[in-house]
Amino acid sequence: MKKSLLAFIPARKGSKGLKLKNFKKINNKPIIEYTVESAIRSKIFTNIVISTDHKETINFYKNNSNVEVHIRPKNLSQDKSLVIDAIKNYLKNNINDYKNIMILQPTSPLRNPKDIKDSYNLYIKNKADTLISVYKVDDHHPARMYKIINNKLIGLDKNNFSKRRQNLSKIYHRNGSIYIFKKSNLNKNTIYGKNITPFIMPIERSINIDNKNDFELAKILLR
Repeated sequence: MKKSLLAFIPARKGSKGLKLKNFKKINNKPIIEYTVESAIRSKIFTNIVISTDHKETINFYKNNSNVEVHIRPKNLSQDKSLVIDAIKNYLKNNINDYKNIMILQPTSPLRNPKDIKDSYNLYIKNKADTLISVYKVDDHHPARMYKIINNKLIGLDKNNFSKRRQNLSKIYHRNGSIYIFKKSNLNKNTIYGKNITPFIMPIERSINIDNKNDFELAKILLR
């Protein structure tokens, strides 16, 4: 299979939920390194790029021949900055003509090389415009969720809120681990195309570190 695939690892230093979360260490290894290692071991990428404004991350990877460091401009490193804008900024000065791009969030350290390879194979097999990794929702099904209006509980899914869990339709939640999309989607300022295919991952590998509780759970699972 001819490779024309970019791995883009967004690692902005700013984080409100957990300070410098991408570079916090588990087993004496920065969280981001779990993603970098899995990307390298998958052996499917034309290039692996870390996009960051964090000096320690830049210094940690600047001599690593397996990855490229994209120093993200300050105006694209703010709380409201979008990953898609960082990708477009990187591609602007890049000579490689990638056909497909995979975003690998460094906050998903349980994702492994097989997940990366299998998701890409599925994306190609289904001739998808976009692939999004998800996990099956169990106890947090929308039928068990409510709004509170005037101190009254209002079911989000009124047709199913009294059904047994076994009888509820299957629902999936995106886990933030893997996004694959055609580079041409960026022309419409989006990663989403018409044909979006799911890649189902087990919940134990779907943790996305966003706060201290997530971090402590990840430490347990990675040990």
